This record gives sequence, C-alpha cells and structure tokens, in this order.
Amino acid sequence: MGNAKGLSERHTRDGGGRSIFGDEAKKHDIRCKETSYLVLKQLKKTYPGLDIERWDKLYKTDIHKQLNSRNEELGIHQFRKESHIRPDGGIFVVKDKQGKWRVILVGEAKLQGSNRGRIERGLKKQATGNALERATKNIAEVRNFMIDENHFPYVIFGHGEDLTEKEIKVTTKTPLTAKAEYTVGTVTTLKLQTIPDRITSANYGLECNTIHVHNHWVTRSDGRETMLQPASLFMRYDPWTNEEMYDIMMEIATISIHCLAEELPKV
Repeated sequence: MGNAKGLSERHTRDGGGRSIFGDEAKKHDIRCKETSYLVLKQLKKTYPGLDIERWDKLYKTDIHKQLNSRNEELGIHQFRKESHIRPDGGIFVVKDKQGKWRVILVGEAKLQGSNRGRIERGLKKQATGNALERATKNIAEVRNFMIDENHFPYVIFGHGEDLTEKEIKVTTKTPLTAKAEYTVGTVTTLKLQTIPDRITSANYGLECNTIHVHNHWVTRSDGRETMLQPASLFMRYDPWTNEEMYDIMMEIATISIHCLAEELPKV
C-alpha cells in the first residue's frame, strides 16, 4: 500500500508523472480520462509481454454472468440489457493465461462542492451535493464483477469545498442578500459540512488518501471469514494534479499486476 504523501516524496525524487506532463498537457487541462490513456501507454511499455486494454464501459450483463458463475441464484434479474457503468478513468484489464480479462485498475474523478463559485457570483450557498455518493454504485458493480478476485483496484479522486474542514473565505463585489451565512461586508466565510463520512463505507472506514488494493479478510463471530474489497478514496479541497493521478493509477495497476503475476503469461 501507499499514500499520497509517500507517493509525492517518491515521485519528486524519481521524476514520476512530471516527465510526461509538459506545458501543453497542462494548458489543455488533462484530467482523469486523458491521464488514464497515458497510464495505458506506459503500462504497455513497461509490460510488453502482457495484453493490456482500457475499456470505456462495463456492461451489467457481463457483471451478472460473473455473479451467476459463482452462484446460480445471483445475477438473474436485469431491467435493461444495455445497462452499463462508465467510470471516467476507464476500466483497465489484462488477459491471463486462460484468455480471461482481469481488472487491474478503475479510476474516477469527482467534484464535490461548488459553493465558492456561487458565492463569488453573489449567489446563495447550496446544500451539500452527492456526486461522491453516486460513485458508490460503480464501486458496487465492479465489486460484483470482481467477486472472484483477491484484489480491488478502484480509485476515486474527489475534490471540492465539501471535502475540507477548513474555513474558506470568499470575497464578492457586493454583500450577499439575506440568509447568506457568515457574511461581513463583502467577505463570506464558508463553513461547510464535510461529507467524506457518506462515502467511507466504500473503503470500510480505512484511511483515505491511501492506496488500498489487496482484499481484507474479516473473521466473524462464528469463525467464518468474510472478504472485503476496499476502494482507494483520495479526497481533498484542491484538485488532484495530472501528475498525482498518473502516479497513483500507475502504482495501483502495478500492484494489481503483481497480485495476478502467477496467472499471467509473462510479467
């Protein structure tokens, strides 16, 4: 496992994603989706003996087939045949010795909170959003698809005002109207309710801003074991840079490949 601080220190020393992100890339504001294609390119270069692809979507019919292969009572009902999930960072897969595609990385980026911009425009603060909560659906579907696996390489890069406990001061041209909170003259202080606890169920309350790839096994009171597949939740106020997303996604994919090493043609 790794963490944001450790990654930053290591890749500052070794170059990391900075070597492939020039001024032009930053100028065009490459985000999670575009960065994922650079991750794919590097993975193919690093592991030339492996067949690695990036899927844009994962269909629910394929998810249900996987569930049904484990238990005939699962994966039975589906409302729409065309239903699918489409994480914006894509779904990375590698082909094993049996010709089966195995997931090694799933990435998503979410903005949670936009009140700073509203206040700057003189508008009233909105209620806390639920962008990250919606992402838990995709996490659940990938867990269903990976029910057979001992790893879970799902990462979410969340940022925004709703993901910080610090006060944010915003200056407007004119004082806000009635009902605007914490306003003195043209300065409004945002004291926002943080929402990470609404999504920490996705990583079972494990530490955020830390990479989690290996499954956890919990022994129940009856002695049986339950498998947990925690997601890696990276959350803060400031946007995650292209370099940070690249480095974190590369590390998750690399760990996944090593988890599957014995089942892959060549690593």
